[in-house]
Amino acid sequence: FECLSLLSLAVGREVSGQDAREAMQAMMEIASAGLEADDPQKSYIHEAVQRICRALQEEFLPYLPTILPGVYAALRMRATEVVDADVDEESDMTVAFLDDGQVVGLKTSQIEEFRSAVHMLSCFLGVLRGHFFDHVREAARSLLPALSFRFSDDVKSDALHTWHELIEA
Repeated sequence: FECLSLLSLAVGREVSGQDAREAMQAMMEIASAGLEADDPQKSYIHEAVQRICRALQEEFLPYLPTILPGVYAALRMRATEVVDADVDEESDMTVAFLDDGQVVGLKTSQIEEFRSAVHMLSCFLGVLRGHFFDHVREAARSLLPALSFRFSDDVKSDALHTWHELIEA
């Protein structure tokens, strides 16, 4: 998928449109079968989807109803309460201390999945602009919690940039 998406991006939709659509179908079938959070195919698929979106431009719109629910689900991810912060930090978890003394955490793979969802949404907004209008309300609802993401300043910054693109859509 990576090679095909790079080629699609390089040669444009006129040359690679049909191949890009076939790749999208294959990626959606693989993703719908279910991938583990740490499956490397997941990140390759996410990156390839973004490149194909850039290549197909508004011809990518028919894939949004299938892709966006997964993006929104990743953005709705919530931290879990951590009982023993010392033990859980060893299991690849980033923790945050809330004002009420509660400790919550997310695994690194969850933070990366969250960030990937923000990047995908940003790509769709940047490429599709006004064509994304029908999805703006749900995208805003899903993205809003990311603006106060407490586990990564980079993710929060990316979310702010995406919010700006959302306003422009």
